[in-house]
Amino acid sequence: GNKGAVSTGPPIVVVSGRSVLWALGALGFVVWDVATIAVIANAHGRWDAARACLYVLVALAWGAALFFAFDLLRMLARRGRAKTVYYLAHALMVFPRTSETYAGAALLAALAYAHRGDVTEAEMAWVRTRLAKETHALGTFATAHGLLEAMAARSAADAGRTQEALDRGERSHRLLGTVTYMSSAGVHWAVRRLVHEILALGSARDGAWPMLLDKGSRLPARSHRALRAWVRETFMDEKPSWLDRRARRSMRSTELEKLHARPKSEPIESQEEARIVASETYVALVRGEPVGPEAALRMLTIIDMFLHPSFEGCVVPAELREDQAFMDQMATEVATALAEPLSRRGIPLHALERLGPVSARVYAILEAAIEGELLRVLAGVEERVEALNQAHRLLGDPIEEWYLASYLRGLFRRLEFTLGDASAARLFNRYLYVSTKLAVRFSETWPRMRPLAHAMFHSLHNDAKRFGDKNVELMANNMRITRGVS
Repeated sequence: GNKGAVSTGPPIVVVSGRSVLWALGALGFVVWDVATIAVIANAHGRWDAARACLYVLVALAWGAALFFAFDLLRMLARRGRAKTVYYLAHALMVFPRTSETYAGAALLAALAYAHRGDVTEAEMAWVRTRLAKETHALGTFATAHGLLEAMAARSAADAGRTQEALDRGERSHRLLGTVTYMSSAGVHWAVRRLVHEILALGSARDGAWPMLLDKGSRLPARSHRALRAWVRETFMDEKPSWLDRRARRSMRSTELEKLHARPKSEPIESQEEARIVASETYVALVRGEPVGPEAALRMLTIIDMFLHPSFEGCVVPAELREDQAFMDQMATEVATALAEPLSRRGIPLHALERLGPVSARVYAILEAAIEGELLRVLAGVEERVEALNQAHRLLGDPIEEWYLASYLRGLFRRLEFTLGDASAARLFNRYLYVSTKLAVRFSETWPRMRPLAHAMFHSLHNDAKRFGDKNVELMANNMRITRGVS
C-alpha cells in the first residue's frame, strides 16, 4: 500500500474515570432540571416561588460548572490566583471529554501567572511539574507548554538574554501554530480561541500585521477581534462592524488606542532621515526587539541605496567606488552582519522588487542557511522514523513529539515566508514525503498522538492544495481517519 496512507481504522473515544464522573454529573443536572420544572409548575405560594428561584439558580450554577468550567475559571485567572484556579479546575473536571484535566488546570495556572506578571522560575517550574502528570497530550497540553515558553521568553528578554528569548519565543509560536490545525476532537474550542488570541497579540507586538487578517476561531476573543479590525480598517479601508467597535470599547486598552491614534507612515524625505531609520531598525534587530517585516525590508532598501556607487549619497569614498573588489567585500561583510538577526525575525525577501548589492547577498546567505537546515532536519527525521519502525518503538516524550512536528512545519513556513512560493514549491515534495512518514508514525502511536497526526495532515493538505500537488486527496483521507481522539 501507499506508505503515506494511515492504515488504522477510525478512532475510538476512550472512556476515562473523569469522563464517567462528568457524565454522572450531567445526568444529575438533567434530573435536577426536571425537578426544577416540577417545582415551578406547582409554585403557588410565596415560599414555593422562592424555592423555585433557588432551584433555578442552583441549576444555572450546576450547568455553568459542567459546561463552561474553563471559561469561568479563566475569568478568575485574570486576578492572578494561579493555585486557586488550578485546584478548582480539578474539582470541576475541565475537559472531561479528552481527559485533559491536568493540562487544563496547568494552562489556567499559567494564564493566572501571565496576567499577574513578574513570573519567577520557581512558579513556572511548579506549573511544568503538574503539566508533566498529563497522560493525554492533546491540544490543551501543547497550548500550556506554548504559553510557558512564551512566559520564559519574556523573562529571558527582561533579563537581557536576547538569544534565549528569541529561541523560546520561536518555539512557542511554532507550537501554538500547530494547535491551530487540530480537529475539534483534539482541542476544545475555548482553547483554540485562546491560541489565536495569543498568536494575534504576538503578531501585533512584532508588527506582523498581515498575520492578523487570519480569521482564526469563529468566536474570536475581543483582543483578537479588535486588532484584526484595526488592520482591516488601516490597510484595507474596511469599516469596523458593531462587534468590532464593541470589542474595542470593552478592551479599554491604551495600547490599542495608540494604534488608532497613530498617523499613517509617511515617506522618508531626506538622506539623514533614511540613515537614522536604518540605524534604529538595525539596533532593534540586534537587541532582539520587535521589528516588523515592512521595517526590515525598508532598512535593507536604505542600506542598498547608501552602498550603491551611483547614488549621490553613497557613504563609500569616491576614490574607492571604482574598486569592485573592495565594494564586493564591503557588501559581503554588511550582508553577513545583517543575515543572522534577520533570519531570526523573519523577513519576506521575495517581496523586494529588485535586489541591491547587500540584499542580494543577504538573500543568498539566508537561502543557503534555511534550505540547508530544512534538508538536514528532514534527513534526520526520516532516519529516526525508519529506526523506530524497525525497532517497533514509540517516539518519546509527548512534548518532544509536539516540538518535533512543530519544528518541521516551522522550518518550511520560514522558507516560504523568506524566499517565496517558488522556493517552497521546489522543496515541497521532499517535505511532504518525510512529514507524512512522521505523521503516519504518530497516527500509529497508541493512544495519545493521533490528534497531532491530524494537525500535520491538515497542514500538509492545505499546502498540497496551494502547490497543486497530486497527494491532496490522500492527505484529506488521512485527515478524516485521524480527526477523532483515540
